[in-house]
Amino acid sequence: CQDLTTRWSQGIPISEKMGVHITHYDGQTFHLKANLAANLNVHDTMFAGSIYSQCVLAGWGLIWLQLKEAGLLGDTVLAEGNIKYYRPVKEEPEARVAREGMPAVLEPLKGGESAKFSLKIKLFSGDKLAAEFLGHYVVQPVKRPGQ
Repeated sequence: CQDLTTRWSQGIPISEKMGVHITHYDGQTFHLKANLAANLNVHDTMFAGSIYSQCVLAGWGLIWLQLKEAGLLGDTVLAEGNIKYYRPVKEEPEARVAREGMPAVLEPLKGGESAKFSLKIKLFSGDKLAAEFLGHYVVQPVKRPGQ
């Protein structure tokens, strides 16, 4: 998880501005919180773009950790994302995602093919469901040096 935080810091600087931090990872589920105060809009609730970004980062982070555990290299991109907002986020936001089919969906990478799959991320305001995000991700294979 520390490697992932460093990766975000170096490659996705907005993650630091948002105050995202990993609160749970057990190989099956991944939880990512953000600093509410750093993401407020004019209504003193979380900015919709920050909610979307936190969900994208949660899915991307889970994939990154699963790749690392499987010993695979890949470049992950979001191909499409759809979000439903249910209520304003007024308490500390936490995005939660389960690995849903991983590592099996990553198998194409072993043969040099892209892996394509979807993840559902739920974002909570305190203990209340505030948004659901469906992200369609693509992981493109990366060749190891010497291959």
